[in-house]
Amino acid sequence: PKYLRASSCCKHYSGYDLEDWGGVDRHHFNAIISQQDLNDTYFPAFQSCVQESKVSSVMCSYNAVNGVPSCIDPGYLNGQLRSDWGFDGYITSDCQAVSDVYNTHNYTKTPSQTIVGTFEAGMDSDCGDFMAKHLNDCILDGICTSKVIDPPLKNLFRVQFRLGLYDPQDKQPYSKYDASYINTDLHKQYALEAAEQGMVLLKNDG
Repeated sequence: PKYLRASSCCKHYSGYDLEDWGGVDRHHFNAIISQQDLNDTYFPAFQSCVQESKVSSVMCSYNAVNGVPSCIDPGYLNGQLRSDWGFDGYITSDCQAVSDVYNTHNYTKTPSQTIVGTFEAGMDSDCGDFMAKHLNDCILDGICTSKVIDPPLKNLFRVQFRLGLYDPQDKQPYSKYDASYINTDLHKQYALEAAEQGMVLLKNDG
């Protein structure tokens, strides 16, 4: 009970249901969604992930919702996820979603403004290379101070502590897992049950 077995992640938060349609792709898409539709349609699955499944990670999506890219929206991240639902973990971007805030949504004017904005909104980890390219300059320029960088670092380290990564290996039960724990009969049973419960039958009518 002391340790997380794995750091699970729910994605893609939120309003992410368009890949490529009519010349608009997921990197440019701005989903216009009413608050009622967000509450009724898009949020319940994520609220369940946070409050019932107790996931330790949530991934913010490429798209914008009502004009604000998901990974820089403090109302979604620090507000809805953390304050309203009690999320205790780290928020990662989808890969290159931080770059999209700057390069495709044109929501921010500089790389440093993008970094500060996403961190202050509640995002903790960049799945992509935007931070790798621009974070050092943001620090050297005095824009990304410890006030900006410490909160995401704390969220990331806290999950690593919960995973037992800094404890002696002999006290961490899951470090002893090997190939014999993979594809067991119990796993196969659960996979079958999940497939049966998730099955949707469609009628091919012409």
